[in-house]
Amino acid sequence: MNVVPIEESVAKEVRATLLAPDYGHPAWNDEVPGTAPCRLCLTMIKDRMILFTYDAFRGQEDIPLPGPIFVHEGECAPYAAHETFPPEFRGQSLVLDAYRAGRELVAETRVEGVDADAALAELLADADYVHVRSAKAGCYLFTVMSD
Repeated sequence: MNVVPIEESVAKEVRATLLAPDYGHPAWNDEVPGTAPCRLCLTMIKDRMILFTYDAFRGQEDIPLPGPIFVHEGECAPYAAHETFPPEFRGQSLVLDAYRAGRELVAETRVEGVDADAALAELLADADYVHVRSAKAGCYLFTVMSD
């Protein structure tokens, strides 16, 4: 398993310009109402966040699928434990969308975060990568690639 957050350069660009990469839409920063998942460090944001439009297929496929994501307003370190499912997402309801090259959807599975490892191993046996999404909000969280 290889857990892949968004690129650090994307977060830095958004923090510097307050514009969404690839789209130029304004980014929005504010206090977090509760918590929100940072797509760079893959932990929950508990203070200030930036919301912006991001293509979940950026750098993977030609056809985009833009949607809203969050990052910490201040700097944070990119998620580094790539071989481990992010602990902050273990207690959440998730949707795993498995794809082959060409954005061919192979399977979609709903899991509780505690069951994600087994489901990801099974999906990656027949897919090139998996998008992990929130089952509650439907938004993109991160990508998992096979090793």
